[in-house]
Amino acid sequence: LLAVNLLKPGCGMHVMASTLDVQAVSQYTAKAHAQGIAPFLLEIIPATFVAAFAHTEVLPVLFVSVLFAAGLAGCGERGKPVRDLIDSVREVFFRIVGLVMWAAPVGAFGAMAFTVGRFGTDSLVSLGRLILTLYGVSAVFVILVFGAVSWWCGVSLWRLLGYLREEIVIVAATTSTETVLPQLMRKMRALGCEDTV
Repeated sequence: LLAVNLLKPGCGMHVMASTLDVQAVSQYTAKAHAQGIAPFLLEIIPATFVAAFAHTEVLPVLFVSVLFAAGLAGCGERGKPVRDLIDSVREVFFRIVGLVMWAAPVGAFGAMAFTVGRFGTDSLVSLGRLILTLYGVSAVFVILVFGAVSWWCGVSLWRLLGYLREEIVIVAATTSTETVLPQLMRKMRALGCEDTV
């Protein structure tokens, strides 16, 4: 918040609210006005196990995932076949995500072309400032917060970042952590970190 208020990365976009399509966000604004704290918390609990994954809300998925992980951890050795199945399915999904990410640059180019066509080439400067602000704040967060945590744990932050440099470059290029998650998990296992449910 401090970086956004000081640097104002969105200034210069000259986006007129009157030119935007109000219908595109009308369902979200109506839902935001109608929702209170109690209904919001109750919507986290899905009607069924499958219903959590059938809609676009993330919180019910997280809620069911945490409950499932807690139940699986409570099963002990009897839950090992389920863990093995989850590991196999996870690898398949990681490969699917990897395939989809090959098409991500085309989508990013289309989004940039739309933005330039709609708001002019000056919008690229504002978008560049936004990206630089994001990376700058992220770097400060990594150095201060992760640096403090790694120091407390007795791990060298710089050696860890050097070990993960390839994944960091891929994440910076694709702006998605999903592309490197399988490699990252393999590297963490090689360091001695174990998967725990």
